[in-house]
Amino acid sequence: MIPPAVHREIELGSGRPGAVAIGQALEAGWIRVVPLADEAQASSLARIVDSGEAEAIALGLQQDARFLLIDDAKGRKAARRAGLPLVGVAGVLLAAKAQGHLATVSPVMEELASVGYRLSPRLMDGVRRSAGE
Repeated sequence: MIPPAVHREIELGSGRPGAVAIGQALEAGWIRVVPLADEAQASSLARIVDSGEAEAIALGLQQDARFLLIDDAKGRKAARRAGLPLVGVAGVLLAAKAQGHLATVSPVMEELASVGYRLSPRLMDGVRRSAGE
C-alpha cells in the first residue's frame, strides 16, 4: 500500500524513476492507495521523519502491517519504536532471489543506484555475499 503523500509525490505521469512501474502496479491491482484514518498520528511522526515515512509508519500501524518496507535510517528508527517489523530493499531483493524471481541481485542494485537510490557500498557488498554473488 502506498500512502497518499507518496502517491502524490511520485506523480504517476511525471516520468520520474519508478513512476511508470508504480502506475502499472496500481493498474494491475498489486498495490492500492489507502487513506490514513488518523492524520494526527502521521503529523506527530512528521516532526521526527519526513512526511512520506511518517505516513508509511502511521499506515503500517493502522493496517496492522506484517512489515514495513523502509530504508530511511530515521524512518526505520521511528518504525522500530512504534513496534513495526521492518524490511528494506536489500531484504526484498534477497527474498526475491531465494524464491527464484531474480537470478542475481547485483544488476538490480546497480540499477537502483543509477537512478539515485542510495545504497552504501558496505550494504551492497553484504547483499552480494548473502546472495552468493
